[in-house]
Amino acid sequence: GVVGGALSSGMRFVGVNIRLSGFEEARRLCVDTHVCELLLVLTDIGSIALAPETKAAYRDWRKCKRVMSFLSRLLYRIKLALPVRNPRKAPRVPASSGPVQVVPEHPRHPSEGEAVCARAEAAADGDLLCWGEDAPRAAASPAPSPSRRALASEATPAGGSDIEQCLDDLAHGQRDSSPVAFGPQQDKASAGSHLSREMEELMEGVCCMSALGLGDFLDRRWDKVRLGLDKRTFESASLSALFFASHRPMSSTLHRWPVRVFLFIIAVWFGSRAIIAVAHFAAKTEGEVFPPYRHYRLETTLTRNGNEGKGITGPGVSDFAVLGTSRCTPEASPALGSVAASDSDSEAAVDLLLPSSSEPIGSSFVVTYPHGRSMSGWYLRTGSEEGSEDLDPAVFVVWASNEDFEVGDGSCAAVRSESRWWKVSNEVSWCGAGWTRVGGPKWRLQGQFLNFNIQKARWWVWVQDPVRLTTDRAALQKFVLQPSIYHFLLTSNVAPTCFSCAGILVSLLLSGLSTNRISSFFPTPLVMLTSSLYASAFFMVVFSCISFALGLRHVAASSLSGGIVTLCIAYTSHSSRIVRGLWCCFLLHTVSTFAINWWLARSVFGPRNPIQGYMAGALAAGITIHRLRALRASKKLLEGDERKYSQLWDKVCSDEDNMAGIKHLEKVVRMVGLDDISDCRQHNRLLASHLPAPLKAKFLSHITPEKAAQVNPLLRELGRWYISGRADPQSQIVSLNQVYFQAAIANLILIERIKAWASQSSGMFRLEGDEDIFRDWNEIKADPRMVAKVCWTLMKGHDRSIEKLVRSYGSRPSRLVDIARSAIVFRSMENLTNCLGLIVTDHNVRVERLKNRLSTSYNSDETAGYRDVCINLRLVNKTATGLCVELHVCEVQLLVKSFAQLKTAEGHKRYVIARNRSAR
Repeated sequence: GVVGGALSSGMRFVGVNIRLSGFEEARRLCVDTHVCELLLVLTDIGSIALAPETKAAYRDWRKCKRVMSFLSRLLYRIKLALPVRNPRKAPRVPASSGPVQVVPEHPRHPSEGEAVCARAEAAADGDLLCWGEDAPRAAASPAPSPSRRALASEATPAGGSDIEQCLDDLAHGQRDSSPVAFGPQQDKASAGSHLSREMEELMEGVCCMSALGLGDFLDRRWDKVRLGLDKRTFESASLSALFFASHRPMSSTLHRWPVRVFLFIIAVWFGSRAIIAVAHFAAKTEGEVFPPYRHYRLETTLTRNGNEGKGITGPGVSDFAVLGTSRCTPEASPALGSVAASDSDSEAAVDLLLPSSSEPIGSSFVVTYPHGRSMSGWYLRTGSEEGSEDLDPAVFVVWASNEDFEVGDGSCAAVRSESRWWKVSNEVSWCGAGWTRVGGPKWRLQGQFLNFNIQKARWWVWVQDPVRLTTDRAALQKFVLQPSIYHFLLTSNVAPTCFSCAGILVSLLLSGLSTNRISSFFPTPLVMLTSSLYASAFFMVVFSCISFALGLRHVAASSLSGGIVTLCIAYTSHSSRIVRGLWCCFLLHTVSTFAINWWLARSVFGPRNPIQGYMAGALAAGITIHRLRALRASKKLLEGDERKYSQLWDKVCSDEDNMAGIKHLEKVVRMVGLDDISDCRQHNRLLASHLPAPLKAKFLSHITPEKAAQVNPLLRELGRWYISGRADPQSQIVSLNQVYFQAAIANLILIERIKAWASQSSGMFRLEGDEDIFRDWNEIKADPRMVAKVCWTLMKGHDRSIEKLVRSYGSRPSRLVDIARSAIVFRSMENLTNCLGLIVTDHNVRVERLKNRLSTSYNSDETAGYRDVCINLRLVNKTATGLCVELHVCEVQLLVKSFAQLKTAEGHKRYVIARNRSAR
């Protein structure tokens, strides 16, 4: 549209927004829908706009506008997230090859603060700046060349191309072979290096991808894979293999139904535990704890000074009785009796509080209630005699019975001498009556799993842990079985259990919504799962500290054990150590539980069961067994191919000439000295600002205006100067798009070097039509029809690269050093060795790593019998340096023809299946 008006500063201009839809060049470069702005300004007005003070004011205004733009984008995203009512379709603008006349229906005034000059703004901070040797800059032609090929017709709708097919074509080198011209010097880059026709087409394709918004397509897909939102990468691998992947195995396994079922069972178990615990608390914290009993007995089994059995001469207490539903001691009994008198006889109410008989018998203190008595706890008084502190009970048992007992001569009440103090059952016979255990010095709250009969279910688990009574004589000490809400949450671990259950269920729900748009507004399933586990572990550790401070050592030990196990699972679920973490959790929780049981009951199979440890062990055992079976099946699948390769290798070694060539090759490899290097990475260029101050000043002093003028204008003002040919050891490449763009450029340069090496060493290449046809390059390089049939090695596909990042490379794109790759086949070991010498001595490349699989000392089991010489190198010639790919690591394979002929399509399919089973 055409805009005219005045800005707040008083400047007047005419602004025109246009699209270059009528230009073939714009359509071919995919920018025909881009809206540009043209400002028409009078010279007198423009001179004011270009004044220094006007520019300074404009820069200040831009700083304020950035904040407003951020808020505007934020509101726009919120608007997109809200449901849309009556959406309006954007008007369709027909494409036209002729001039477009723009007539605005409603002239508008320019908004305040629009650009006041036609000068283009400098680009923002960038990441890359490079130049080559001194050379004059190529002039750009303003008009399109008549020989320029058409990539898209006018009938093809913009944006209708397949995104993934476009990227695959770029990766596999499938490009149109028609010529492209960009001006009089179309074969020169700004650095002065000559570019081939294929390289120009590649650059044009990169520009089109950027214009279509595909410049970061692989990084966006890789982000989805890392977050577990892209299932395509995980569908080909076996379930057990995913657990051994190097990148967050739980992100991928959460999409498999066996793992979901297992986690759902665990969530049900956690949820039922929490529900049962809350139900017990609601049912047994009010009213009676146990049904009414007429007789209660406190039996001392261990004293403060360590006496047990026959060493105990008495109960060690001066008084003992049970607490009623009011939980009050006898000091409050008269008051309760007066209150109860309004509804019943006060003497009867007092009888319910006071026992009819109370006396010590042997090592026990027995009380009797004539009408039976419900209990919510008990109280005792320490010995009344001075100096009797050592006789106070450290461990005791509270028994209850409704049967009449007969003491007689007291022999039935004699102290226990046949068993130790910690060996106590829940039912005993004493003086002709059966007694039920209803109390102890300490206890745990533990509901029975899936036992919903709350009234009859056992909630208290008695612990034989010594208790320290006060040393004051005749002091009252009360034991209340019904916990407060604070002690209930502290001792039952309901909060951590609820966190774990909710986290598992929500993560399962999010894993089902991972392909839906709504998933982008919620955390990933793995984040939700691990967050709940971390929260559970935190609460367990905090409860453990509080319990230890309150003297509840047994509760503190149990909570600390569970917290450490949960923390271990949460930590290892983010890495490839998940299986080892499960085994560690199984051993840790099982051993700690058995140790706590031995401490509390002198038996490893005591009151606590390591259920969490058993679950972790069962899952780890299942994964390990499935993994071993998958590895065995994978190896068995490749046994036939490995046998063929081994037989061929034995045949090669049996020939004296071949054996001499193998020994000579080993000698050459040892001379090169790169066969022991195992680490090879993709690095970024060294940034000049990272150099020490003297070196930085020296480097910047060599940047003359002539050299700076050779840099592309789009990169000239970035202000970040990189040193060509120097890798930054602290800066590895983290962008998958960057690796692939570098590989696409390096692959074209590598093919030219491959041709040169093959020409000098009688190398051969496979031709289309038959897997067994290999022709010498010197015989076919002069025939264009034969050259067109050469099967050049394709770049590694995107799916396979992402698989390797997930399975083996720990999410580090810098480890992908075989995306740009090629292979040369030779008739003899002599030719292969000669080619290796050519590569090592070639000044256009630099060898980074060398793997000699044609050595007699190489273990071919690692590659299922396959053998070759694998070289990782960098292209350091003028073209590679000018295009900023001199640091990119490529791969070249040197093969003997007999081994190359065994590589068939069927064999490759078997290898892919075996690879997926073993997650390589």
